[in-house]
Amino acid sequence: HRAARGLPATSVAWGLWAQASGMTGDLDEADLQRIARAGFRPVTSEQGPAILDTALGLGSPALVATPLDITALREKAAQAPLLLTTLAKAPGRPTARNSAVAAGDPAEVLAGLPEERRLGYLTDLLRAEIGAVIGHADPSAIPLDLPFPGLGFDSLTSVELRNRISTVTGRRLPASLVFDHPTPAALAAHLCALLLDGSGAATAEETDFAADTELPDDIVPAAEVVRSADDPSEVLLTGGTGFLGAFLLRDLLRTTRATVHVLVRGADEDDARARLRANLEWYRLWPEIDQERVRVHVGDLGRPRLGLDEEEYEHLARTVDAVYHPGASVNWIHPYARLREANVGGTVELMRLAAKHRSVPLHYVS
Repeated sequence: HRAARGLPATSVAWGLWAQASGMTGDLDEADLQRIARAGFRPVTSEQGPAILDTALGLGSPALVATPLDITALREKAAQAPLLLTTLAKAPGRPTARNSAVAAGDPAEVLAGLPEERRLGYLTDLLRAEIGAVIGHADPSAIPLDLPFPGLGFDSLTSVELRNRISTVTGRRLPASLVFDHPTPAALAAHLCALLLDGSGAATAEETDFAADTELPDDIVPAAEVVRSADDPSEVLLTGGTGFLGAFLLRDLLRTTRATVHVLVRGADEDDARARLRANLEWYRLWPEIDQERVRVHVGDLGRPRLGLDEEEYEHLARTVDAVYHPGASVNWIHPYARLREANVGGTVELMRLAAKHRSVPLHYVS
Protein backbone atom coordinates (compact mmCIF):
# COMPACT_ATOMS: atom_id res chain seq x y z
CA HIS A 1 0.00 0.00 0.00
CA ARG A 2 2.78 2.42 0.89
CA ALA A 3 4.78 1.50 -2.19
CA ALA A 4 1.75 2.08 -4.41
CA ARG A 5 1.51 5.60 -2.99
CA GLY A 6 5.17 6.30 -3.70
CA LEU A 7 6.16 6.19 -0.03
CA PRO A 8 9.24 4.44 1.38
CA ALA A 9 8.33 0.79 1.91
CA THR A 10 10.67 -2.16 2.40
CA SER A 11 9.72 -5.26 4.37
CA VAL A 12 12.45 -7.87 4.71
CA ALA A 13 11.55 -11.37 5.90
CA TRP A 14 14.85 -12.57 7.30
CA GLY A 15 15.93 -16.17 7.48
CA LEU A 16 17.94 -17.62 10.34
CA TRP A 17 20.83 -15.44 11.48
CA ALA A 18 24.09 -17.11 12.49
CA GLN A 19 24.29 -14.89 15.56
CA ALA A 20 22.10 -16.25 18.37
CA SER A 21 19.17 -14.08 19.43
CA GLY A 22 16.16 -14.24 21.69
CA MET A 23 14.22 -16.02 18.93
CA THR A 24 16.92 -18.54 17.99
CA GLY A 25 19.02 -18.92 21.13
CA ASP A 26 17.25 -22.12 22.13
CA LEU A 27 18.06 -23.93 18.87
CA ASP A 28 20.47 -26.80 19.44
CA GLU A 29 22.91 -28.39 17.00
CA ALA A 30 20.27 -30.86 15.77
CA ASP A 31 17.93 -27.96 14.94
CA LEU A 32 20.65 -26.14 13.02
CA GLN A 33 21.57 -29.29 11.09
CA ARG A 34 17.93 -29.87 10.19
CA ILE A 35 17.62 -26.32 8.85
CA ALA A 36 20.84 -26.75 6.87
CA ARG A 37 19.64 -30.04 5.35
CA ALA A 38 16.53 -28.23 4.14
CA GLY A 39 18.77 -25.89 2.11
CA PHE A 40 18.71 -22.77 4.28
CA ARG A 41 22.01 -21.19 5.23
CA PRO A 42 22.31 -18.76 8.15
CA VAL A 43 22.70 -15.04 7.54
CA THR A 44 26.13 -14.01 8.80
CA SER A 45 26.77 -10.67 10.47
CA GLU A 46 28.78 -9.65 7.40
CA GLN A 47 26.07 -10.66 4.93
CA GLY A 48 23.12 -9.09 6.74
CA PRO A 49 23.88 -5.39 6.22
CA ALA A 50 24.86 -6.06 2.61
CA ILE A 51 21.58 -7.89 2.01
CA LEU A 52 19.66 -4.99 3.53
CA ASP A 53 21.50 -2.50 1.31
CA THR A 54 20.60 -4.63 -1.71
CA ALA A 55 16.97 -4.84 -0.60
CA LEU A 56 16.69 -1.07 -0.22
CA GLY A 57 18.05 -0.60 -3.73
CA LEU A 58 15.79 -3.11 -5.46
CA GLY A 59 12.62 -1.08 -5.18
CA SER A 60 10.58 -4.13 -4.22
CA PRO A 61 8.37 -3.47 -1.18
CA ALA A 62 8.65 -7.01 0.22
CA LEU A 63 11.22 -9.74 -0.16
CA VAL A 64 12.71 -12.73 1.61
CA ALA A 65 16.36 -12.55 2.64
CA THR A 66 17.54 -16.13 3.04
CA PRO A 67 20.85 -17.49 1.73
CA LEU A 68 20.08 -20.80 0.02
CA ASP A 69 22.02 -24.00 -0.52
CA ILE A 70 20.69 -24.85 -3.98
CA THR A 71 22.36 -28.27 -4.00
CA ALA A 72 20.64 -29.24 -0.75
CA LEU A 73 17.32 -27.94 -2.08
CA ARG A 74 17.63 -30.04 -5.25
CA GLU A 75 18.51 -33.15 -3.29
CA LYS A 76 15.07 -32.87 -1.64
CA ALA A 77 13.14 -31.24 -4.46
CA ALA A 78 9.89 -32.96 -3.50
CA GLN A 79 10.04 -31.42 -0.03
CA ALA A 80 11.08 -27.91 -1.03
CA PRO A 81 8.76 -25.04 -0.02
CA LEU A 82 6.27 -24.23 -2.76
CA LEU A 83 7.84 -20.85 -3.57
CA LEU A 84 11.23 -22.50 -4.12
CA THR A 85 10.15 -25.40 -6.32
CA THR A 86 11.43 -23.76 -9.49
CA LEU A 87 14.90 -23.42 -7.97
CA ALA A 88 14.76 -26.94 -6.58
CA LYS A 89 13.80 -28.72 -9.78
CA ALA A 90 16.87 -29.95 -11.58
CA PRO A 91 17.83 -33.26 -13.19
CA GLY A 92 20.35 -35.21 -11.23
CA ARG A 93 21.47 -38.64 -10.27
CA PRO A 94 20.00 -40.14 -7.11
CA THR A 95 22.40 -39.74 -4.21
CA ALA A 96 23.76 -42.86 -2.58
CA ARG A 97 22.37 -43.61 0.84
CA ASN A 98 24.70 -44.26 3.74
CA SER A 99 22.84 -47.41 4.67
CA ALA A 100 23.47 -51.10 5.08
CA VAL A 101 20.12 -52.03 3.57
CA ALA A 102 19.74 -53.27 0.04
CA ALA A 103 18.92 -50.84 -2.75
CA GLY A 104 15.62 -51.00 -4.62
CA ASP A 105 11.94 -50.64 -3.93
CA PRO A 106 11.48 -51.71 -0.27
CA ALA A 107 8.14 -53.34 -1.09
CA GLU A 108 9.77 -55.52 -3.74
CA VAL A 109 12.70 -56.31 -1.48
CA LEU A 110 10.34 -57.30 1.33
CA ALA A 111 8.30 -59.54 -0.93
CA GLY A 112 11.45 -61.42 -1.93
CA LEU A 113 12.70 -61.98 1.61
CA PRO A 114 11.83 -64.88 3.91
CA GLU A 115 9.23 -63.88 6.49
CA GLU A 116 11.70 -64.08 9.38
CA ARG A 117 14.02 -61.51 7.74
CA ARG A 118 11.46 -58.91 6.70
CA LEU A 119 11.17 -57.01 9.95
CA GLY A 120 14.96 -56.94 10.32
CA TYR A 121 15.28 -55.41 6.86
CA LEU A 122 12.72 -52.69 7.68
CA THR A 123 14.40 -52.07 11.02
CA ASP A 124 17.78 -51.49 9.36
CA LEU A 125 16.20 -49.18 6.78
CA LEU A 126 14.39 -47.20 9.46
CA ARG A 127 17.46 -46.93 11.68
CA ALA A 128 19.42 -45.49 8.74
CA GLU A 129 16.81 -42.78 8.18
CA ILE A 130 16.54 -42.01 11.91
CA GLY A 131 20.33 -41.71 12.12
CA ALA A 132 20.38 -39.30 9.19
CA VAL A 133 17.73 -37.06 10.78
CA ILE A 134 19.22 -36.86 14.28
CA GLY A 135 22.87 -37.13 13.23
CA HIS A 136 23.49 -40.44 14.99
CA ALA A 137 26.98 -41.72 14.14
CA ASP A 138 26.04 -45.40 14.50
CA PRO A 139 22.43 -46.04 13.39
CA SER A 140 22.74 -49.73 14.31
CA ALA A 141 22.99 -48.69 17.96
CA ILE A 142 19.69 -46.78 17.96
CA PRO A 143 17.40 -48.48 20.52
CA LEU A 144 14.19 -49.80 19.02
CA ASP A 145 12.01 -49.60 22.11
CA LEU A 146 12.79 -46.00 23.09
CA PRO A 147 10.03 -43.48 22.23
CA PHE A 148 10.99 -41.00 19.53
CA PRO A 149 11.05 -37.98 21.90
CA GLY A 150 13.63 -39.86 23.95
CA LEU A 151 15.75 -40.15 20.81
CA GLY A 152 15.63 -36.38 20.40
CA PHE A 153 12.71 -36.02 18.00
CA ASP A 154 10.34 -33.06 18.06
CA SER A 155 7.51 -32.08 15.72
CA LEU A 156 9.83 -30.80 12.99
CA THR A 157 12.27 -33.71 12.99
CA SER A 158 9.30 -36.10 13.11
CA VAL A 159 7.98 -34.60 9.88
CA GLU A 160 11.46 -34.77 8.35
CA LEU A 161 11.61 -38.47 9.20
CA ARG A 162 8.16 -38.96 7.68
CA ASN A 163 9.34 -37.20 4.53
CA ARG A 164 12.44 -39.36 4.25
CA ILE A 165 10.46 -42.57 4.77
CA SER A 166 7.89 -41.43 2.18
CA THR A 167 10.70 -40.87 -0.31
CA VAL A 168 12.34 -44.23 0.36
CA THR A 169 9.12 -46.25 0.27
CA GLY A 170 7.29 -44.28 -2.40
CA ARG A 171 4.25 -44.17 -0.15
CA ARG A 172 2.22 -41.18 0.91
CA LEU A 173 2.35 -41.24 4.70
CA PRO A 174 0.50 -39.06 7.24
CA ALA A 175 2.30 -36.23 9.05
CA SER A 176 1.34 -37.92 12.31
CA LEU A 177 3.25 -41.10 11.39
CA VAL A 178 5.82 -40.89 14.20
CA PHE A 179 3.21 -39.99 16.81
CA ASP A 180 0.87 -42.79 15.71
CA HIS A 181 3.73 -45.32 16.03
CA PRO A 182 5.82 -43.89 18.88
CA THR A 183 8.89 -46.19 18.87
CA PRO A 184 11.19 -47.38 16.06
CA ALA A 185 10.02 -50.96 16.68
CA ALA A 186 6.35 -49.98 16.36
CA LEU A 187 7.02 -47.91 13.25
CA ALA A 188 9.06 -50.68 11.60
CA ALA A 189 6.24 -53.17 12.23
CA HIS A 190 3.70 -50.72 10.79
CA LEU A 191 5.79 -50.09 7.68
CA CYS A 192 6.33 -53.80 7.17
CA ALA A 193 2.59 -54.46 7.23
CA LEU A 194 1.88 -51.42 5.03
CA LEU A 195 4.39 -52.33 2.33
CA LEU A 196 3.32 -55.97 2.22
CA ASP A 197 -0.33 -54.92 2.02
CA GLY A 198 0.40 -52.97 -1.16
CA SER A 199 -2.37 -50.43 -0.59
CA GLY A 200 0.04 -47.53 -0.96
CA ALA A 201 -1.22 -45.51 1.97
CA ALA A 202 -1.95 -45.93 5.62
CA THR A 203 -5.58 -45.94 6.59
CA ALA A 204 -6.62 -43.29 9.05
CA GLU A 205 -7.99 -44.36 12.38
CA GLU A 206 -11.75 -44.02 12.42
CA THR A 207 -12.96 -41.38 14.84
CA ASP A 208 -16.56 -40.85 15.86
CA PHE A 209 -16.59 -37.07 15.87
CA ALA A 210 -20.34 -36.90 16.27
CA ALA A 211 -20.11 -38.74 19.58
CA ASP A 212 -17.87 -35.98 20.95
CA THR A 213 -20.59 -33.38 20.35
CA GLU A 214 -22.88 -35.06 22.89
CA LEU A 215 -22.56 -34.06 26.55
CA PRO A 216 -22.62 -36.84 29.15
CA ASP A 217 -26.00 -37.19 30.83
CA ASP A 218 -24.71 -36.04 34.22
CA ILE A 219 -23.84 -32.55 32.96
CA VAL A 220 -27.02 -30.55 33.48
CA PRO A 221 -27.60 -27.05 34.91
CA ALA A 222 -27.77 -26.94 38.69
CA ALA A 223 -30.74 -25.38 40.44
CA GLU A 224 -28.79 -22.19 41.17
CA VAL A 225 -27.75 -20.42 37.99
CA VAL A 226 -25.20 -17.59 38.05
CA ARG A 227 -25.52 -15.93 34.64
CA SER A 228 -22.68 -13.46 35.11
CA ALA A 229 -19.92 -12.93 37.62
CA ASP A 230 -19.45 -9.18 37.79
CA ASP A 231 -17.57 -9.29 41.08
CA PRO A 232 -16.18 -12.83 41.46
CA SER A 233 -14.37 -13.81 44.62
CA GLU A 234 -13.05 -17.16 43.31
CA VAL A 235 -12.03 -17.87 39.70
CA LEU A 236 -10.61 -21.02 38.06
CA LEU A 237 -8.12 -20.51 35.23
CA THR A 238 -6.52 -23.03 32.86
CA GLY A 239 -3.62 -22.44 30.47
CA GLY A 240 -1.58 -20.34 32.89
CA THR A 241 1.67 -21.73 31.49
CA GLY A 242 0.82 -20.51 27.99
CA PHE A 243 0.82 -17.08 26.37
CA LEU A 244 -2.87 -16.19 26.61
CA GLY A 245 -3.29 -17.75 30.05
CA ALA A 246 -0.42 -15.70 31.46
CA PHE A 247 -2.00 -12.41 30.40
CA LEU A 248 -5.46 -13.54 31.50
CA LEU A 249 -4.05 -14.24 34.95
CA ARG A 250 -2.47 -10.79 35.06
CA ASP A 251 -5.71 -9.12 33.95
CA LEU A 252 -7.95 -11.10 36.30
CA LEU A 253 -5.78 -10.00 39.21
CA ARG A 254 -5.76 -6.45 37.90
CA THR A 255 -9.49 -6.06 37.23
CA THR A 256 -11.12 -8.17 39.96
CA ARG A 257 -10.66 -8.84 43.65
CA ALA A 258 -10.83 -12.58 43.04
CA THR A 259 -8.50 -15.30 44.20
CA VAL A 260 -7.42 -17.08 41.00
CA HIS A 261 -7.07 -20.86 41.14
CA VAL A 262 -4.69 -21.93 38.37
CA LEU A 263 -4.68 -25.51 37.07
CA VAL A 264 -1.08 -26.46 36.23
CA ARG A 265 0.53 -29.75 35.26
CA GLY A 266 3.49 -30.74 37.42
CA ALA A 267 5.14 -33.48 39.44
CA ASP A 268 3.96 -31.76 42.62
CA GLU A 269 2.80 -28.33 43.79
CA ASP A 270 6.34 -26.90 43.93
CA ASP A 271 7.04 -28.05 40.38
CA ALA A 272 3.72 -26.68 39.09
CA ARG A 273 4.29 -23.35 40.85
CA ALA A 274 7.79 -23.13 39.37
CA ARG A 275 6.41 -23.76 35.85
CA LEU A 276 3.81 -21.03 36.30
CA ARG A 277 6.36 -18.55 37.61
CA ALA A 278 8.83 -19.34 34.82
CA ASN A 279 6.16 -18.60 32.21
CA LEU A 280 5.15 -15.34 33.86
CA GLU A 281 8.78 -14.27 34.11
CA TRP A 282 9.27 -15.12 30.43
CA TYR A 283 6.50 -12.69 29.50
CA ARG A 284 7.78 -10.17 32.08
CA LEU A 285 4.54 -10.33 34.04
CA TRP A 286 5.83 -11.70 37.34
CA PRO A 287 6.27 -8.27 39.02
CA GLU A 288 2.57 -7.54 38.34
CA ILE A 289 1.32 -10.76 39.97
CA ASP A 290 -0.22 -10.56 43.44
CA GLN A 291 1.05 -13.90 44.71
CA GLU A 292 -1.26 -13.82 47.73
CA ARG A 293 -4.25 -14.15 45.41
CA VAL A 294 -2.94 -17.04 43.30
CA ARG A 295 -3.60 -20.67 44.22
CA VAL A 296 -1.84 -23.36 42.20
CA HIS A 297 -3.59 -26.71 41.76
CA VAL A 298 -1.67 -29.64 40.31
CA GLY A 299 -3.92 -31.06 37.62
CA ASP A 300 -4.21 -32.23 34.04
CA LEU A 301 -6.89 -31.40 31.46
CA GLY A 302 -6.55 -34.88 29.99
CA ARG A 303 -7.48 -36.75 33.17
CA PRO A 304 -10.81 -37.45 34.91
CA ARG A 305 -11.81 -34.69 37.38
CA LEU A 306 -8.95 -32.65 35.84
CA GLY A 307 -6.45 -34.78 37.74
CA LEU A 308 -7.64 -33.34 41.07
CA ASP A 309 -8.45 -35.42 44.13
CA GLU A 310 -12.10 -35.61 45.17
CA GLU A 311 -11.83 -33.07 47.99
CA GLU A 312 -10.05 -30.46 45.89
CA TYR A 313 -12.42 -30.94 42.97
CA GLU A 314 -15.48 -30.61 45.21
CA HIS A 315 -14.11 -27.46 46.85
CA LEU A 316 -13.59 -25.76 43.48
CA ALA A 317 -16.99 -26.90 42.21
CA ARG A 318 -18.68 -25.32 45.23
CA THR A 319 -16.70 -22.07 45.43
CA VAL A 320 -15.63 -20.77 42.01
CA ASP A 321 -17.78 -18.00 40.55
CA ALA A 322 -16.42 -18.33 37.00
CA VAL A 323 -14.15 -20.52 34.90
CA TYR A 324 -11.75 -19.17 32.27
CA HIS A 325 -10.57 -21.90 29.94
CA PRO A 326 -7.90 -21.02 27.35
CA GLY A 327 -5.85 -24.13 28.19
CA ALA A 328 -5.29 -26.74 25.50
CA SER A 329 -2.87 -29.27 24.11
CA VAL A 330 -1.65 -27.57 20.92
CA ASN A 331 0.31 -29.51 18.34
CA TRP A 332 -0.06 -29.21 14.58
CA ILE A 333 1.18 -32.77 14.00
CA HIS A 334 -0.63 -34.89 16.58
CA PRO A 335 -3.80 -36.55 15.30
CA TYR A 336 -7.18 -35.82 16.85
CA ALA A 337 -7.07 -39.03 18.90
CA ARG A 338 -3.99 -37.79 20.79
CA LEU A 339 -5.42 -34.31 21.40
CA ARG A 340 -8.92 -35.43 22.30
CA GLU A 341 -8.46 -36.17 26.00
CA ALA A 342 -7.08 -32.75 26.88
CA ASN A 343 -9.01 -30.59 24.43
CA VAL A 344 -12.39 -32.30 24.37
CA GLY A 345 -12.29 -34.27 27.60
CA GLY A 346 -10.82 -31.36 29.56
CA THR A 347 -13.56 -29.02 28.39
CA VAL A 348 -16.21 -31.57 29.33
CA GLU A 349 -14.69 -31.93 32.81
CA LEU A 350 -14.70 -28.17 33.30
CA MET A 351 -18.35 -27.99 32.22
CA ARG A 352 -19.13 -30.74 34.71
CA LEU A 353 -17.38 -28.76 37.48
CA ALA A 354 -19.06 -25.48 36.48
CA ALA A 355 -22.53 -27.07 36.63
CA LYS A 356 -22.20 -29.44 39.57
CA HIS A 357 -23.38 -27.36 42.54
CA ARG A 358 -24.05 -24.00 40.90
CA SER A 359 -24.21 -23.21 37.20
CA VAL A 360 -21.47 -20.61 36.83
CA PRO A 361 -20.15 -18.94 33.66
CA LEU A 362 -17.48 -20.81 31.72
CA HIS A 363 -15.49 -18.67 29.29
CA TYR A 364 -13.98 -20.96 26.65
CA VAL A 365 -11.25 -19.94 24.24
CA SER A 366 -10.98 -22.38 21.34
